[in-house]
Amino acid sequence: MKAIVVKPGEKGATLKDVELKETVGENEVKLRTLRVGICGTDRGIVTGKLSFARPPEGADYLVLGHEGLARAEEVGQNVDLKEGDLVVPVVRRGCSKCLNCKIGRQDFCETGEFIEAGIRGMQGFMREEFVDDAKYLVKVPRDLGELAVLAEPLSNVMKAYNELVSSKSEAYGTAMIPRLGVGKPQS
Repeated sequence: MKAIVVKPGEKGATLKDVELKETVGENEVKLRTLRVGICGTDRGIVTGKLSFARPPEGADYLVLGHEGLARAEEVGQNVDLKEGDLVVPVVRRGCSKCLNCKIGRQDFCETGEFIEAGIRGMQGFMREEFVDDAKYLVKVPRDLGELAVLAEPLSNVMKAYNELVSSKSEAYGTAMIPRLGVGKPQS
């Protein structure tokens, strides 16, 4: 199958034929990539400027793509999804050690031992198909269609907003919210 790959630390990206080695386990789904977003992180990887980008252990290349929309093609026996369902894969996979990762807040991993699809230690979604664990797939309504590829960048905006609102810091809590034009100043 075709994939867009890089060698982290080097400039450029190439279209490469890669083999899908994964098989579908009882908790996994084989997915067909429909759309992939491109952002500044991808640009940093392609220009060789992001030093934390790395392929999975044992691989000499990294498949790009961390903002994705995919369709379920084959579903493991313990999975609630159906063939044809649209999903957005979760980018960051936690370390399973720290409290934040254990409670599903892997964006706040305390160990730094997380992996990220298409960025750090995990092949990304800029390939025709891939297999993923169902626990990392978010089902999206069919009528949302191609717009669902924006779920990952929107989730970053929402996480930042939630951190601002819940912050007790004078600099980032009460002072910033009125400037952003959202919410009311906290007392």
